[in-house]
Amino acid sequence: MLKVKQAVLQKIKDYDKILIFRHFRPDGDAVGSTKGMAELIKLNFPDKKVYLQNADFSDYVAFLGEEDALLPDEEYADALGIVIDTGTAKRVSNQKFTLCKEIIKIDHHIPLEAYGDLEWVEENRSSACEMIADFY
Repeated sequence: MLKVKQAVLQKIKDYDKILIFRHFRPDGDAVGSTKGMAELIKLNFPDKKVYLQNADFSDYVAFLGEEDALLPDEEYADALGIVIDTGTAKRVSNQKFTLCKEIIKIDHHIPLEAYGDLEWVEENRSSACEMIADFY
């Protein structure tokens, strides 16, 4: 797993703009892992533009804070997309994730579908949040 985590880090270093996605009808793991990844990137690479780009939200997890407004389609073309806690592409909250130049999938579910240019999947992890904490 070390090599795939190093590859994820290198992709983050390669891009100036990073868009982060999760699954629709979010739970705490989906919101927490995406917000955690966004903050880790912002703290370690303060010059990068990092946006949470999701098409829905839930009052259930509203206490975790708001997400960013959706960007225009043209903003996706030169961005790295990171999809976290989402086993299949059709469950991604914002289907515009496919417009990103490259896509990384980070997930802890049993692999059902491959999507993205780089995948880091560990089904033995309890949560995506655990994976993001380990990545840090």
